[in-house]
Amino acid sequence: MNPETTLIIARQVPLDRLQPASLNRRRIDHDSAGFKELCASIKAHGVLQPIKARCMADGHTEIVYGHNRWAACRALGHTTIPCILVEGMGDDEAQAERLVENVQREDLHPLDEAEMYRDLAQFLGVNETAAKVGKDAGHVYRRLALCGLVSEGQAAYRDGLLLHSVAPLVARIPHPDVQQQALKDILAFYEQPCPLAEARRICNSSLLPLVKAPFDTATDGLAGEPPCTDCPKRTGNARDLFGDVEDDSTCTNPECHGRKCKADFERKAEVARGRGRDVLPDEQAKKLLPYAGTHLLENSGWLNLNAVCYLDKKQRSYRNILGSKALETLPVVLVQDPFSGGAVEIIRVKDVADRLEAAHVWSAEQAGRNTGNGSDADADAKAKEKAEKATRKLRRTVCRGLLTREDEWFPSTEDLLRGVALALARRVYNPDLNGRLGYGDTADLAAGILKMGGPGLFHVVSVLCVALDGDPFSGYGDATKYIVEHAGLRLSDLEAGLHGEKETKKAAPQEEKLAIEKGVAPTKGSVKSKMPKVVPKRATKSPTERKPPRKRSG
Repeated sequence: MNPETTLIIARQVPLDRLQPASLNRRRIDHDSAGFKELCASIKAHGVLQPIKARCMADGHTEIVYGHNRWAACRALGHTTIPCILVEGMGDDEAQAERLVENVQREDLHPLDEAEMYRDLAQFLGVNETAAKVGKDAGHVYRRLALCGLVSEGQAAYRDGLLLHSVAPLVARIPHPDVQQQALKDILAFYEQPCPLAEARRICNSSLLPLVKAPFDTATDGLAGEPPCTDCPKRTGNARDLFGDVEDDSTCTNPECHGRKCKADFERKAEVARGRGRDVLPDEQAKKLLPYAGTHLLENSGWLNLNAVCYLDKKQRSYRNILGSKALETLPVVLVQDPFSGGAVEIIRVKDVADRLEAAHVWSAEQAGRNTGNGSDADADAKAKEKAEKATRKLRRTVCRGLLTREDEWFPSTEDLLRGVALALARRVYNPDLNGRLGYGDTADLAAGILKMGGPGLFHVVSVLCVALDGDPFSGYGDATKYIVEHAGLRLSDLEAGLHGEKETKKAAPQEEKLAIEKGVAPTKGSVKSKMPKVVPKRATKSPTERKPPRKRSG
């Protein structure tokens, strides 16, 4: 307490003399269960703890803390209340005491606690605030991070749609747009509220490892920003908020990271132009580099100089094979990777095919094929045939999985297909793929899957299977439990839709029935019988019929 503050002993003060503080954040809810319990307690036992008020210069008395007790006494018809009066207390000191008193309540929501910590830290600082309320400084920092939640996130948190362990993960995302997207994916998760592990995966997907940054993280002034090593939004510099992230050198601000990537590429592009080299525009870069990892489009006629040449026995990069001196005279082109933002040096295959052949890395046939001298129509036909073959194979895999499942809780086969589509949609996180399917993000795609019929589900499952390039049922069987009933699809429709064509011949039902009853194998062209194969027991001879053992010679 301030030495200039004068304490007056507690006494009964008329309720009409007291006025609530204008800076009090806690609002009195007369209909809440807590307020009714407080009224019942005061009616039975009276006010056990006096409130505190300060005498103002204009003659009125303002409550410092104890607004609920004052309101409860008024609701019960009391005329006075025990109160501790102080004189000479300033606004800052009164607000600090009020916040300390309120923040120690057990029923305080973490968002309200965060706002009070924020207000209290303006007077005392974070460390002194933590000492004042008897909390650890890390706890105060984590609560203060909740103030960064967007309005939709705060509403979801108060409604119980965000777990107490999930809300800080969303709040620590600094960019509002990125936080909005993460919040949308979390709220669209089929299991509500979203589990911690899945929420951490969604939120941490926006984190950027600085070890993979295309620019020098120690450079000061790049894009007008400080070096990453000193940035407060680096995980190593904010362990109280990012204790679950193992890598200390991780950026939590994608917007700043993007500005630095752009500034670094512009600087490298200016140097390349000064050396007489070309710089491809962004539109062409997106066509040449459609996938993450600086992988050029197949049969594009270009080579990434940093890519490994797998035809080389030493597994060297094209840069090492060609040599730095030769590259000084070759038409190297600079392009920006659309995913990482880094600068990638590429060169046309026709400009280095002879050199790679002379270095015994490529054969003449390989050089001709990579330069694109062969028939483009043949190459396109082969690529199309390969893609169609892979698609048919994956569709057959899905079909077999759907037709052989025996889960009784599925009301129809279309429900099972819908569950698989939902599981795959959340496993394959690819904004470009969602856009190709006609949806903005994973949440929109999931909402669309719930409304789709058979043909739409066939298409979504096929596209996602091709993107996944694997067995779509591994580890995701339980995800199909969370599906919406939508019956009316026959097994024959499913098989025809997933196969694209009927590749198996169906036997006549009567023929199959007779074969099963007789226990014989079905004839050629019929469906295989599901009866187990009967293996005849081996006949054994009686002891008298057995031959005596042969005597060993010698």
